[in-house]
Amino acid sequence: MKVATDDIEEQRVYRTLTTLFPRDPKYALALGALCVRRAEHVEAEKILTALTEHAVDAVRAAAHYQLARDADRRKEPAVALKHLQKALIIDSASLASLEALLLKARVYDKLDQTKEAISTLKTAIEADPTSREALEYVILLELRAGRTGDALDH
Repeated sequence: MKVATDDIEEQRVYRTLTTLFPRDPKYALALGALCVRRAEHVEAEKILTALTEHAVDAVRAAAHYQLARDADRRKEPAVALKHLQKALIIDSASLASLEALLLKARVYDKLDQTKEAISTLKTAIEADPTSREALEYVILLELRAGRTGDALDH
């Protein structure tokens, strides 16, 4: 198979794979994630919402995670948080990645839930102590919250 060279080509490949293997959700998930990355919100929602009804918990949770990413990109943090919470309930492992924890922290921050954002970032740092992004973000939030001592402890 030819390797995709850009987003449009990649999208075409995933659409073909989704058609050829309709029972394998990984291609639809990848297509939905690509639509999120390309800010094709209507298409992403159509693909991913269907996957939230899948029989496999991990697929449903992954679809909610991608819908949370999409809502975050549309500047709808309350909607993003709802999807993150659904993903967590369905399959807690779906939100264990550094990327997922950073998204969750950003969403909490946008909703002015600083305590939750800081707690999530500390979890991210525990998961990946080398994450400069998580460390810088938690320090920024602690300084913004007036917790200078905590910020300096890192």
